Amino acid sequence: MFQRMRFIPFFLILVLCPRLLWASENQSDRYIHLSAVLYFYPEKEIKKPAILESVFAETRKIENFDEVKSISEITYTYEFVPVTKNSFTVPNVEYLRNFSRGMTESQIDLVQQSEHAVYIQVGYPIDEVFKGVLTFNINLYKYAQKTGAVIWDSETRELFSPEAWKEKRLAAWLEDGIPSISEQTVIHAYEGDIGIRAISLGMHKFDLPDIVVDNFEWSTNSAMAHLINLTGQSIMEGTKISDDDKILLDIEALSNTKLKRTISHFTSDDAIKRLDIEFAEGKWEEGDPENYLIELKFNDHAGSSLSEKQALALKTLFGYDGEAMMVKHNQKIEEASENAKKKLPLISASFNKGLAPGESIHVKAPFSTDSGSTEWMWVEVTQWKGTKIEGVLRNEPMDIDTLKLGAMVAIDQNDVFDYIHYRADGTVEGNETQVLLNQARQ
Repeated sequence: MFQRMRFIPFFLILVLCPRLLWASENQSDRYIHLSAVLYFYPEKEIKKPAILESVFAETRKIENFDEVKSISEITYTYEFVPVTKNSFTVPNVEYLRNFSRGMTESQIDLVQQSEHAVYIQVGYPIDEVFKGVLTFNINLYKYAQKTGAVIWDSETRELFSPEAWKEKRLAAWLEDGIPSISEQTVIHAYEGDIGIRAISLGMHKFDLPDIVVDNFEWSTNSAMAHLINLTGQSIMEGTKISDDDKILLDIEALSNTKLKRTISHFTSDDAIKRLDIEFAEGKWEEGDPENYLIELKFNDHAGSSLSEKQALALKTLFGYDGEAMMVKHNQKIEEASENAKKKLPLISASFNKGLAPGESIHVKAPFSTDSGSTEWMWVEVTQWKGTKIEGVLRNEPMDIDTLKLGAMVAIDQNDVFDYIHYRADGTVEGNETQVLLNQARQ
């Protein structure tokens, strides 16, 4: 695919490049400056500069970027450098287990022994960002393929095998003619001061701001990632931004077919697939990219708490696939529930010891309905002190007008019917009553 598609005319790509609210008025004096480090495995011979310069033959070469004020064409420089503990250090094994792409465990171990690398910098005018990124991506792949080096993307902080770089950074772009923001950037999510904070890395490549969503829970992490990618793609494709700082998100209007298909598969039948989302200037935190930040806000969405507002926005955009069940509890169901309750002290201890990133605990609890019956719904735990549990409601109530999906609620451990422990590695423990409930409904 790469060989067949590599000569797509650049003018087909450049038509989408937007000029946005956060861009400087003096565009002629600005250019994008990127860098990458290509590490050589220890058994590899260090390649001569002629190979690199042949790959970059159609790109202007300069000595360095130290005194460069402006650029009118794609420009590069490079330097073969030693890998030491103080400079151009290879990320450690633990980091690369999460942020390497297409590398085996043995390759991750082996690259730790790398002694040599090449540091490549590129600059390109801001009115040629797509051409600049694509040219750089292609040249890095060609050089890595010829030399066996692995590619460190300094913007997204990921290490790629040549094959993974081709698949992630090039294949879909060259086939579709439009880059997918999800394949050119990465999203980091971590425990913040209050709740989870997620931020994109790599939007600077396209002269666009990185995107932040703050104060949510791990159970909505996938939805928030899709929201960030949809926002980034929409901005890159030139979506309308209103005077009151709102971005119109429309899944069906996306030009990039791969990302459109990915997000569409995440939606349910009741999804509206359109949303006006407010944004404001983001607050920079240590570890964030050196780039302008915007933070997505949920102030315009109905709800008495931020979690309710977030839940409504995500439901509008992606839909809600929760299913209500009207089932009478039989003896087997009650016995399974009692077994789950016996495990709650251990589950509470695990929660209070501290959960890993991506890990969450949900408990099923009773809520009185407006008609006098009971709805059993799932609550994502945010606090567990003694028998008192607080959390976020993860079901849409059927018969409780005063309670909404995403509401902050308080329950008692003694009332808990079952639990689910979602682990960071993707495994799940608990919810043993569900199989019995499904059988009783049939």
